[in-house]
Amino acid sequence: MVLRLVYSSVNSDMGVNDSKLQRLRDILASAQKHNGQNNVTGFLVFDGTTFLQILEGERKDVIGTYDRIKLDKRHKDIHLLEMTDVPQRQFAEWHMGGSMRTIEAQEIYLSHGISQEINLKMLTAAKIVALALDLQAYEQQQSRERV
Repeated sequence: MVLRLVYSSVNSDMGVNDSKLQRLRDILASAQKHNGQNNVTGFLVFDGTTFLQILEGERKDVIGTYDRIKLDKRHKDIHLLEMTDVPQRQFAEWHMGGSMRTIEAQEIYLSHGISQEINLKMLTAAKIVALALDLQAYEQQQSRERV
């Protein structure tokens, strides 16, 4: 069994010279470094405003990672949506995979009932995991096609 933690947060500040894509890259780079050291895996979805993140691993490592995120000034309005034991990791290949919402991936969001901005009141942890799994498959397909 591993712990799966799902949370949402809001991008706190884009800054004057900061792009949304760069914000995602910065967070992913930081997450990959720290998560690799702590054997935490997961996936981050970012639409420019809202972060949806899944963390998986040993309980102490996942909770430690989440505690660190809560102190990160790039996030505000952090809401824990789920913390539960699951039989296995669903994002085992990613210390932290991620996907920025793009026009090319819009069909995936639509298939999950997300047409405009992400409405956190309409999303459950299970819906976020399902969205992330579909986005992960899309990102992996895109990587294979680039090679």
